[in-house]
Amino acid sequence: MSRPFLILLVFIFMSSLSCKNSVNSNNDNDTDEIPVWQRVNNGLTVPNILCLAIDPFNAEQLYAGTLNGIFKSTDAGDSWENVTHALPSTYIYTIVTHPLYEDHLLIGTKSGGVYLSRDAGDSWQRIWNISIKKQIHSLALHDSLIFAGTSNGIYKSMDFGHKWHFCNQWGKTLAIIINPDDPDVIYESANFYGNFISKDGGKLWKAINLGILDGAEWVDSAERFIFHPEEPGHLFMCSSVGLIYRTLHQGELWVRAANPPGLTVKYVSIDFAGNVLYAASQNHGVFASSDYGVSWENVGEIVSGVKSRVIRSMVSGENNYIYVGTLENGVYRYVEKR
Repeated sequence: MSRPFLILLVFIFMSSLSCKNSVNSNNDNDTDEIPVWQRVNNGLTVPNILCLAIDPFNAEQLYAGTLNGIFKSTDAGDSWENVTHALPSTYIYTIVTHPLYEDHLLIGTKSGGVYLSRDAGDSWQRIWNISIKKQIHSLALHDSLIFAGTSNGIYKSMDFGHKWHFCNQWGKTLAIIINPDDPDVIYESANFYGNFISKDGGKLWKAINLGILDGAEWVDSAERFIFHPEEPGHLFMCSSVGLIYRTLHQGELWVRAANPPGLTVKYVSIDFAGNVLYAASQNHGVFASSDYGVSWENVGEIVSGVKSRVIRSMVSGENNYIYVGTLENGVYRYVEKR
């Protein structure tokens, strides 16, 4: 073999190797850009997440309520700060951020009532009648109107918690929500008793359980209600036994949505980001549906052994932020480009 021919072969070989490395490099970059679920627990010293809330003004600012305190992140979960401060009750059942007033949020606690922060958790003010010895399991907020679902009934305040009065008594209130288009319409669920609606601001209540699974001495109850963000007449709920329902008729009739494929009847949490419904399940990962729960697809990979407790999602700019709080593993994050 002549020397010039040998040099030509070496040049061709090196050129092909260079091209191959260039392709691999591009693939690696593409792979890096594919969103994956990340566990984001730096500074989150309590991994048992009971509730999550996203700041409606900033999708990278969120709050996590735990078995022992409340934590705040301002960088999409990359780091967390304990903002429990001197709260007398550190068992945080629920967190609600105000949709109108920036940095305003409420928390409901196991033994200390309801607390308000006007500075994103830097300080807390007790807005609860200390003579009412109730656990606060759920909160709903509309301007200065607050409904508090307790371990035994619902209380209402019309002045941001200065005064409270009793609304109804159906046992432990699991979930409560105010219609954003009509604050006189309120939905609530009571453990074992099912679901109820009030159309007069909480004075009178009516059971709305047609189409809901029931037994001899119990009715399936909502763990969370949520309105479709673009269609407020379309209400969804995830139930205490892990089913998803929807209604177009203010609860007069509920239709069971298809559960994500392979999902057994276990705890499930739902949330909307835009017109996409997300569902987080125990041990089966997160699913998305753009057709009201008729069909579902996986969001990212399934993180095995993760017991999801709560999901919150929000579209902000070009990104969709999805956060999942778990029972034992803290918080997971998924950020997808829109």
